Amino acid sequence: MTDAAPDPWTFRFTASGPRLAEAVDNYRALGFDVRTEPSDALADGIRGPSCGECGTETAEGAVMAIFTRTAAGDADDRIDDEGDEG
Repeated sequence: MTDAAPDPWTFRFTASGPRLAEAVDNYRALGFDVRTEPSDALADGIRGPSCGECGTETAEGAVMAIFTRTAAGDADDRIDDEGDEG
């Protein structure tokens, strides 16, 4: 029996409304794959940190958990720490 591969998705934070859309756009612009899930999964402790008292709904809409991972197949297109492509 082999160990399962580690989950490549990293929990970032929760957001709703314009902040959610902005965060998703920014992570994609940085080259990440982005996934969102309703924050009630966090409230239940299923995935990531417990949401506690944050709630799952705001005046701006549903609170969503943002997850990212390194985009597959684009490592050659990234910019390294020195600012050079490659």
